[in-house]
Amino acid sequence: MKLIIFYDSSCPLCIEEMRQLQKHNNQQQLSFEDILASDFNQRFPYISITDASTVLHGLYFPEPQQSPQLLLGLDVTYLAWRSIGKKRWIALLRWPIIRFFAD
Repeated sequence: MKLIIFYDSSCPLCIEEMRQLQKHNNQQQLSFEDILASDFNQRFPYISITDASTVLHGLYFPEPQQSPQLLLGLDVTYLAWRSIGKKRWIALLRWPIIRFFAD
């Protein structure tokens, strides 16, 4: 499993969350891409910078041979923290009734 998280390096909250995730990313299952990088559009033409600056985007690769899945918002946050074994409580935000309000 691999997850690419697209974050905004001009957002202090985003930077802090990415820093926390990187600190626990011992298996290197997460990678981080700054949507403000000068070559971002060339490397990820299918990710809208405008959309990604509004809602967190992630590309999830369940298996090496499978096509990636685009995840948005709390789905990215949940999968990121789950993959490093931290903040298990975030799973509550994905429960159907809570998900509606959390999203």
